[in-house]
Amino acid sequence: MLWQCLASVMIPGATINGIVRLSTVIVTKIRVSSKISKWFPTFCGLGSIPLIIHPIDQAVDFILDNTTRRWMFNNEKDR
Repeated sequence: MLWQCLASVMIPGATINGIVRLSTVIVTKIRVSSKISKWFPTFCGLGSIPLIIHPIDQAVDFILDNTTRRWMFNNEKDR
């Protein structure tokens, strides 16, 4: 449940939000047409999804392997 929350909801949401925010700033600074400035950030966010899936999954696995899972399995061995 923790892995699902981190790898599927929190981290991807924050990452996509950051990508959309950055692309909005870039579009605003270069002053493009209103249609481009409206839709470009959305397409950047959606387009980033296939690129961020595996790195986020691997990072969450690494984090949980070295924190929560280690703590859980160490407690089971002590019993």
